[in-house]
Amino acid sequence: MDKEEIQAQPTREEVKQEMLDHLQEKYGEEFECQSIEYKSWSQSGYEHMFAYPKDGNPKNNFAIYRYDEGERYEDGYVGFVMEKVYQEKIEAIVKEYFPTSVVRSGFAKRYTYPDSFDLNMDFEVFERYVDKKNRVVASIYIAAQKKEEVSNEVLASVEKKMKGMVAIGSLSVVGFMPEEFEEYIINDPFNSIEEHTSFSNTGEMFSIDRSWGEIDFDYEYKEGE
Repeated sequence: MDKEEIQAQPTREEVKQEMLDHLQEKYGEEFECQSIEYKSWSQSGYEHMFAYPKDGNPKNNFAIYRYDEGERYEDGYVGFVMEKVYQEKIEAIVKEYFPTSVVRSGFAKRYTYPDSFDLNMDFEVFERYVDKKNRVVASIYIAAQKKEEVSNEVLASVEKKMKGMVAIGSLSVVGFMPEEFEEYIINDPFNSIEEHTSFSNTGEMFSIDRSWGEIDFDYEYKEGE
């Protein structure tokens, strides 16, 4: 590589801005960088950033990858937005059976999606992709001291309805002592929801866990399917 080629290489700040510009051009809104990892000897071929909508919560972010000097991108913003649809549906299911519960749900990981995915895409296409590549999880927090207080029939009904909604999923019912449920879950003194951290486990008495489906690691999305 000669001197002119070296000088032509973008700086790290320019690379970061190129990634943010790509997001703005694709989605028509502004984003901020929460953190970024640049190409290096241990990470060759791509840059990896966590970004979030401007004026949003930096801890509520999504991933974007820049490959081959900007020739190809992948990002998770579509999932970042679509996740709210899943959360609303799951909460509606859970509240039917556990009306006084606190529900936290969403995708298990911050996945990226094919670059052709955008906010105007057919939701059914997105659902089919999620049913191959992403796990949807739900944690249901209740005031209860023993597993026996949770009806098997009720739990089976919630699981059945979630299975009808997502192919790969899991749910947990977590019981707390009533006072601690009020103090640490309802009141959330550590701002766990805002900070995207786990609730305090003070007063936790039990957990009932169910899961179904497996991620298809060999699945590759084909345009138009």
